[in-house]
Amino acid sequence: MMRRRQSGALLLMVALILATLAVLSFGLNRAVTADMRTVQDIYHTRNAGYLAGAAVAAARWTNQVAGCTSTSIPSTTLGNGSFAATVGKAPSKKLNIVATGTTAGTAAVSTVRTLDRKEVNIVDFSKTDSKDLEGAQLDTTVGKTRLLPSNGASELELIADSSYALLYWPVAEIKSDAQVLSATLILTQSGSGSTPRQVSVRRMMTQWDANATWLQTRMMVGWTGRPGRSLLETGPGEAGDYGSLPVATTAVTGAGSYTWDVTGLVDG
Repeated sequence: MMRRRQSGALLLMVALILATLAVLSFGLNRAVTADMRTVQDIYHTRNAGYLAGAAVAAARWTNQVAGCTSTSIPSTTLGNGSFAATVGKAPSKKLNIVATGTTAGTAAVSTVRTLDRKEVNIVDFSKTDSKDLEGAQLDTTVGKTRLLPSNGASELELIADSSYALLYWPVAEIKSDAQVLSATLILTQSGSGSTPRQVSVRRMMTQWDANATWLQTRMMVGWTGRPGRSLLETGPGEAGDYGSLPVATTAVTGAGSYTWDVTGLVDG
């Protein structure tokens, strides 16, 4: 009888443990399912927001290309969702845009996000104009072997780590409310050669004029403008004299004209 009681007690304990594990497993499954639904909801909400943002961009671009119109964007499929936009005119050639993005949510319920943008600036792309900047342009060469200003030279010189060309055009000729869609720098190589050379354009960060030299500007400081720079130093411009990253780079070989895309530089 004692053995039977002990066996019965052991079976009861095993049954209780299994029941407890089953309850824990059920609770964990429910928690995981709830967490997954939360993650899915966040995903669908963000996705719908991105679609609404795409609708704003589509409405802005469509009406700019058409010449500052106020055309709405019909429901358009994109990925696993869709977007649409209602467009109305605002003062001063601006637009009011109400955009929606829709994506399939959890349990077959759609998720919708709405963006209401007031007085969105637009540019009339149907009225573009090309212009050569010919105002008070300025250029000169600064080089290690040029101790005097070279503003009278008919050509600019480019020699790696030895000679730089400084170029300037005033942007006052560009209307303040215009958007620069494209700006191109064109230089003509007068020499000959068969080996491609990478020529980069960088933004000048230090003031200079026609009297600039490798070592100094009109203000009698190192043309780098760095305080304490000795006039005996023969190194080129240092950090802060010009942009650390090239705006544009073009491979130059033999004689001929070469172009650099400086849209960002001019628009800036």
